[in-house]
Amino acid sequence: MRHWGIATGVALGAAFGLSLGLVNWPINRDHVRRDLTAVIGPVETPAVATLRLLPRPTLRLQDLRFRTTGGAIKAQAADAQVTLSLTRLLFGAIQPLGLTLSGAEFTIDLDTAERELKTMKRPPIARLFVESAVVAVVSARRALNTHFDIATARIDWDSASSALRAGGAGRWRGQPLATTLVLDEPMAAARGDPTPVRVALDGPLGQWRVAGDWSPQGRLDGAVYRGQVSALIPSLARFARWIGQPPPGPAPAGLELAAHVSASATEAKFSDVVMTLGGQRFEGDLAAMKSPARVSVSGTMAADTLDLDALIGPPPTAIDAGGWSKTPALPAPSRGLDLDLRISASRAVWRGHAIEDAAAAVSQRNGRFDVKLLEADYARGSLSGELSIQDDHGACASALSLSLEKADLGALLGEFGEHNFSGEGSLKLSVKAHGRSPADIIASAAGDGALEIADGALRNLNFEEALRRGQHRLIDVARDMNAGATRFGAAHGRVEIGNGEARFVDVATQSPGVSLAVTGDVDLVGRAWRAHVTARQSSSDGTPTPDGAHMDFALYGPWKGPVIAPVLPPAD
Repeated sequence: MRHWGIATGVALGAAFGLSLGLVNWPINRDHVRRDLTAVIGPVETPAVATLRLLPRPTLRLQDLRFRTTGGAIKAQAADAQVTLSLTRLLFGAIQPLGLTLSGAEFTIDLDTAERELKTMKRPPIARLFVESAVVAVVSARRALNTHFDIATARIDWDSASSALRAGGAGRWRGQPLATTLVLDEPMAAARGDPTPVRVALDGPLGQWRVAGDWSPQGRLDGAVYRGQVSALIPSLARFARWIGQPPPGPAPAGLELAAHVSASATEAKFSDVVMTLGGQRFEGDLAAMKSPARVSVSGTMAADTLDLDALIGPPPTAIDAGGWSKTPALPAPSRGLDLDLRISASRAVWRGHAIEDAAAAVSQRNGRFDVKLLEADYARGSLSGELSIQDDHGACASALSLSLEKADLGALLGEFGEHNFSGEGSLKLSVKAHGRSPADIIASAAGDGALEIADGALRNLNFEEALRRGQHRLIDVARDMNAGATRFGAAHGRVEIGNGEARFVDVATQSPGVSLAVTGDVDLVGRAWRAHVTARQSSSDGTPTPDGAHMDFALYGPWKGPVIAPVLPPAD
């Protein structure tokens, strides 16, 4: 019986002790304020403070408010739990090992934090856990003021010599985000020295990875960061709106990027870049620089095959139901973004029209945007050209120059639906205009063009046969000219563009049997022919015979269905 009594007493004592350990005991709030201030910075006296010993010593606080010593972080929490060191507690001291905050609000001043980190000697607490919090991040130097809604976040940093590990989930600008961070030597980073860092950031609008070395003071040969980066952005338009920027024109669908980066506070150099933009793969090197007024991007990128529809959208609509479209077709240059890019592709396709072995330069600066096609193979010939767009206080001026050498003009016209012409030739065009819409550009266009053709043929239109039959009777174009073709060994001509029309200057063909001369013009605004064709009998060298037969034709009507008809001589 005596043993049963002892056992019962021990059990009752243990139960009594356990019950005492599970009780939240009131504790002196000033004592709490004083001891916590010595560890994490100035702390205001909490509204309520209780101590629970089991299962581990834990302070429970209500309405906790504190800030770090320099004021870089200011925080308040409706509820807080502070896990304590049992050893220190036995001596009456409150030594926090971990801190859990619920219903919290944080303000983090990055400018002040940079100064505070330089004096940090050890982690203030080993573990911080946050749930349901709002974090405001500000920086006057960076003109930054934003906030995050935190669902959960955790930071583990056991000692000055250990790695810092952090992770969290929440929302920024309405979109969910999850992030992890590992900083191998946080005390080295606090001094500005390099330390390995790994960051992962995931959300529906993007995923980012960083793995390399970080030095806040730029002690990586002047770089703040040096290592690998990768990014996946499914929709550039949605991403741009998310970060508060207008979508970049007809934005490509998405972006994937992997590169080695060396970055300072104002400049980043990307090497060994593998980028997929709108489904188009590029490789090369890029550099970006930020100044107070603008961002500059330069570099060289190469691709195998490019579909320009996926990058910049389809060609703008030139003609709609009302004629030349009045919808802006030319992009507006940006004064906030400078470009200096070299781009090459083995093949580039835009709405079914392809060029091969293309090299181009894209530049933008001070409200001027230029695309220069340095070289390309097109229609079995050599193509080059330049498009420039100048924005001067909202007024748009543009210039276009093209040069196509030794091309298959039959193949060229065939791409646009005309299959009755063949020949090799060269053409040049230089034109300037004002306005952004096709209607404004056509109405204001001014410039000139030149054309040379060798070994040409115009099928289903036989001027030589018309000359022969026209000597004896009036001809019927449909009956007398549709058989055979008009062939010529050479042709040349110029056009002068202005006042909404293209005027023919010295346009002629040379060929044994018949030669042609074209005068008049094309009504560019009305999209109609207003030309005169003279067919003359020619000698074997193609020179018109002075006393040979000749006949005049009128070429008139709409572009898509012109009419050619003989001009009758005046009645006696």
